[in-house]
Amino acid sequence: MGRWRELALTLGVVLVSASAVAQSPEVPAEGDEEETAGPPALPPELEAEARSRFELGVSLYHQGRAEEALVEFQRAHEISGRPEFYYNIYLCHRDAGQIREAATSLASYLAESGDVPNRGLLERRLETLREQIANEEETAAAEAEARRAAEDAERRAGQRTELRQPNRTGPVLLLGIGGAAMLAAVGVGVSALFLHDELDQDCFGSACPYWKADEIDSLHRRTLAFDVMIGAGAAMVLGGMIWWIVDKPVEVPVTASCGPFGCVVEGRF
Repeated sequence: MGRWRELALTLGVVLVSASAVAQSPEVPAEGDEEETAGPPALPPELEAEARSRFELGVSLYHQGRAEEALVEFQRAHEISGRPEFYYNIYLCHRDAGQIREAATSLASYLAESGDVPNRGLLERRLETLREQIANEEETAAAEAEARRAAEDAERRAGQRTELRQPNRTGPVLLLGIGGAAMLAAVGVGVSALFLHDELDQDCFGSACPYWKADEIDSLHRRTLAFDVMIGAGAAMVLGGMIWWIVDKPVEVPVTASCGPFGCVVEGRF
């Protein structure tokens, strides 16, 4: 009954307005001091259509079909341009739970209508609607922030780091080969020393018997081999040590995600 009384009140306002417009004399000529208030008079067929749509909207609203009634009230407002219809549009939006549209329609009704019954009460309703809208926006913003925080936390929980151990195969090979080369060089050097001692016994300074020529050549080859092997071995050992020191364990990000077909671990190695 409360809704019906509200609609009946608005119906009375609209019908009185329509009767006043229908009974008003011709529009004053340009330059007259008197001006007409409200929208201009409508052709009879549009006036009848606006009234018919309003009455149909009232009937639909009374049946609890607010969304269908809203269409009729909006069309009646488009035809007539009377701000009184904003009140009926406000009621339909309010009952449909569309508080933003309801607040807009009620604000238009209060702003564009001249003599509004119970203006103070309606202004308080408008303020209440605006408070509800503000609360909904704050709640929506808080929920969105909470969702973002939860997504960030979930993403951080799915990410971790692992300590990647370096591949020591290269440094070990260099150290091993270099060490072996140096050991071999030591053996060659020892044999060269023995051969040198033997030649010293048979030679006088740089003069050696001709039959010692092969031994002299062998001494030269062993000396050269010693120099090459000791140099190469030392270089490889030094390179292997530097490689071992430089290639340290590093942390790499690893992301674990699970889906309908199992879990996947991703990372850069």
